[in-house]
This record gives sequence, structure tokens and C-alpha cells, in this order.
Amino acid sequence: MANHRPPFRVLCFTVLMVLIAASRAHATLIPITSASFSGSESVADFTVATSQSLPYSEDGATFVSYSGPVSSVLSFNNFLFMAGSGTLRIDFSVPQIRAGFFFGAPIGSGITISAQAFSDLAGTQSLGTIGLGSFAANQTGFVGFEADALLSRADISFAVSGGLASFRIDDFRFEPGATPVPEPGTLLLTLVGGGWLAARHARRQRR
Repeated sequence: MANHRPPFRVLCFTVLMVLIAASRAHATLIPITSASFSGSESVADFTVATSQSLPYSEDGATFVSYSGPVSSVLSFNNFLFMAGSGTLRIDFSVPQIRAGFFFGAPIGSGITISAQAFSDLAGTQSLGTIGLGSFAANQTGFVGFEADALLSRADISFAVSGGLASFRIDDFRFEPGATPVPEPGTLLLTLVGGGWLAARHARRQRR
């Protein structure tokens, strides 16, 4: 009977590794519209008495930094103004499930927007990356995304086609959700792992 143990362990290990790889490869972000929110979400509308640079916090969202050349919350327009290509980091005090915002593309320059979500504030546990679209000069609209796991940080990247072209975002909304139901692959991974541990325990009891 002892001769059969190594192949069994190798089989269990192989199955576990395949399931882990499949789980990590699964895309976890989907694009959403403003209608995807429940109506009770938090909204950062950038209303300030005087213009200020980042970081800026409102209703549980902190707009930590923008890697591009210019960023500021403008008091006379009440929106977040940015210029040039870069990445905007947003940290949430409470994990969220979806986020989105209205934008105004640069005058005379197109813009491409993408997002990456993380389950941790340090940005080491990525939930995936999603392209939110490419938009023509002076175009306005809404972009958003939803995750199938709770996110604590979002990095929004803006690529403008014209150097220091400026643009804006407003009414940044975000909404928490219940802990998502595990995917079938995750459930299977848990069952296989539990079965392996149970079998190992049973063999030890028989010794």
C-alpha cells in the first residue's frame, strides 16, 4: 500500500497547481455603466473651497497621487483636473466592489483609459486589468468597472495623444458589496485540498 502513496500525492499536487493557475488566469474585472450602481453608492464630487493638489480624500476614497505632470482639485469647477499621460491611484477606506466616474477628454487630443484593481493597498495583489475605452477629443462620458472580489485600491491610467493635453474627471462613485460567491474553480480547489487533507489524516489514523 505504501508504494501507491507517492503517485497519489503527485496527482493531488498536480491538480492543485492546475486549479490555482486557472483561478489566477481568470479575468476578474468587467466594464459597467452608471446604471450598474444601486443609487446608494458614495460619490466624490470634488467640492472644495480652494483648489488643492493631491492627495485628496472624500467619503472614504483617497485620491493619493497622479504620476502625470499636473493634477489638482479645482474649486471653481469642482472636478479633478489632470494633464499629460499618467496613473491616478485611489485608495478606499472600506473594500469596494465597483467604481466609475464621468470624464471630459482633452480638447484637441484623444484619450485612452484603463484600470487595474488590487485587493490590498500596497498594490501587490492584483485583481486584474481592464481597458475602459478610447475616446475622441472633447468627448465626455462615463466609464466604470466591477470586480468579482473586493478591491481596496484602484489605479486608473490615462494615455493622451497630445503631450500635456488636459482632461478632467468628476462624480467618482464607488460602492461596496457582499463578499462575492467563490467561482467554481475556487470551490473545486477547496474541495480537492480538503479531500487530500482528510485522506492524509485517515492514513495516519490507521498507522
